[in-house]
Amino acid sequence: MTIERSRSVVRHRREGSQRVGFEKERGVSSVSCQRELAHVIIEFPLAEHFVRHRHQLKIFRALAQAGISISLFKLHKQALSFIIHRQDSPQASAVLREKDFAFRIIESMALVNIYAPNMRALSGVMANIVESLMDVNVPIVQTGDSYNSVMCLVSEEGCDPAIKALKERFGVEEETGE
Repeated sequence: MTIERSRSVVRHRREGSQRVGFEKERGVSSVSCQRELAHVIIEFPLAEHFVRHRHQLKIFRALAQAGISISLFKLHKQALSFIIHRQDSPQASAVLREKDFAFRIIESMALVNIYAPNMRALSGVMANIVESLMDVNVPIVQTGDSYNSVMCLVSEEGCDPAIKALKERFGVEEETGE
């Protein structure tokens, strides 16, 4: 049997056979950064579960009606946080003031995306991400994950050092633009 390996596909060929199998290579395959974001934190008084969810729903509906897209949202006992595009900050502020919520918006944020097929089957990825960002003094404000990626909210100025450190740590090659 011969094995051909590329960055994204492993091919297994049996001598004298037409059977070919494909499997994505495990490990981090890309690191990117989305800039020009804002982190929104809305605080609530301590309330019963049902009341807290009513407040959250009110916020989600108001922002949706204003055409503001949110992501990386986190539900906390006394707060709700998420990110928006920085250009939407003035409109989000107006909506939240109108609804009389205590909030703050931190601008100049970026979302570092670390992509790996089969991310959840890999161990140590988060430890390597945190250590890499600590090594270059880039604090992680918030995280999120999916089946094939981890997202880290960082300051926009931390984006370039974070990308460089993560690519070095995980052995991700620089894109050449070809």
